[in-house]
Amino acid sequence: MRTGIWLIGARGSVGTTATLGAAAMRAGLVAPTGCVTARPDFASVPLTEFGDLVFGGHELVDTPLLKRAEQLVDARVVPAGLPALVERDLRAAEEEIRPSPLATAPDQRAGLYGPLAELAFFFKDPLGTREHGLERQYDTLVTWAHSVSSAAS
Repeated sequence: MRTGIWLIGARGSVGTTATLGAAAMRAGLVAPTGCVTARPDFASVPLTEFGDLVFGGHELVDTPLLKRAEQLVDARVVPAGLPALVERDLRAAEEEIRPSPLATAPDQRAGLYGPLAELAFFFKDPLGTREHGLERQYDTLVTWAHSVSSAAS
């Protein structure tokens, strides 16, 4: 079951290490040490596999995700060489990062542009040009957006 992870601050230290760590687990380069969902208690729960996570998000800065990962190597937060081993995954996530919206105009709140529109595009593109198979999450997002919109009216 594909699951989208939308990070606010997608190129920050936390967003970068989350994306990098999931890519490393997907590639079998690291064990899921410390991941609560990898504990035996969760073995019977039908959770999304790490390889089925799709990353994207909003970001204020335009430093590419791969470059940010290399900066974390220089800071000794990330093992040397790891970003290069998962470069394809980092580039795929980079394609899903959008500039952080700063406007609060009514048409943004209505989802015509801004975070809600970007999330809708990420989860299910109506033009069919990009599809991650996240229909269930998209439907949940739409239901939530309608409830928030109705409550604000």
